[in-house]
Amino acid sequence: MTRSATFRAAAVKAKPEPSAAATVLLDEACRLIDRLDRFDELLAGERESWASVKWPYEGEPAELIVNSLLSEARAHTAELRQVLKALDLPVAKAAAGAPSKLEVLLGGAAG
Repeated sequence: MTRSATFRAAAVKAKPEPSAAATVLLDEACRLIDRLDRFDELLAGERESWASVKWPYEGEPAELIVNSLLSEARAHTAELRQVLKALDLPVAKAAAGAPSKLEVLLGGAAG
């Protein structure tokens, strides 16, 4: 089960009858979680599309091209925080050293 599916199940359990606005926010949160998981795979090197090599023509030097994946991941994380805050799902307060709200909702450690 994906982290977004785990999150969706936990969110529906926490608020069984969400408003239309909450449903839209939940959908967006799940999309953001899926994107962040793909970004994490790219940043961890499990996928290779985060960088490419422009091969030289007629003796020109090769050029390594790295996209702005890290800044995109950071921006998506900030957006996910805002969506989670707007969803205002009931979660027990985390004690020192306990998992964060996002980790609890995602069913494990955040990536």
